[in-house]
Amino acid sequence: MNKKIKIIIGLALLLIVGLVFGIVWKNNQELSEAQPEYACFEDFIKQEIDGQIFYENSKAKIKFMVPFQWTVIKSQMASIALVSPDFADFKETNQEKAFIPKTGCWIGISVKNCQIDDSDYAIIKDRLDHQNLISELNRADDSYAIFNLNGKSMIQREFLIKNSDNAGKNISLKLAEQNKVYLIETYLFGQNKEECQQSFDEFLNTVEIK
Repeated sequence: MNKKIKIIIGLALLLIVGLVFGIVWKNNQELSEAQPEYACFEDFIKQEIDGQIFYENSKAKIKFMVPFQWTVIKSQMASIALVSPDFADFKETNQEKAFIPKTGCWIGISVKNCQIDDSDYAIIKDRLDHQNLISELNRADDSYAIFNLNGKSMIQREFLIKNSDNAGKNISLKLAEQNKVYLIETYLFGQNKEECQQSFDEFLNTVEIK
């Protein structure tokens, strides 16, 4: 094979590689544009059934019931959030704590749309595939367990937060399924920790991920 033929073959291979790369890049761009990273508040549709208020996101395949007299709000910390009637936060003194209850309760629900190489999805999926090892993640003030949410195994994490002005904890549940990461969480702070824990437990009984 002479030098000229080798050059032609090399150029052809480079052209093929470039075309394949271009097609993959274009497909990823189109997927990203068509599917935002996180589910939007507007994607959750209100429903009233027998006097009970439900919200459903058919794209994310999740549905839940709103606790009696609670309000659904937009939140920077979640796709959608629910607050009790007496909810008040710390945003007057610290904007970064706008979701942490001073009084009342807060629950956040987030749905992340994942690409194939998403690290969050891979880590959660691996942990759920090796549930017998989940206790090895436990540390002081940071514990993990498997929680059954109406037939779905989720990773439950309880993380103690020891702020000088307001100690409490974050409870979160995570599921990696169908190229989505589901996160349901609450912050137990302020004057109503026990009530909020009970409300969170009761709320979880109404959540359905299809």
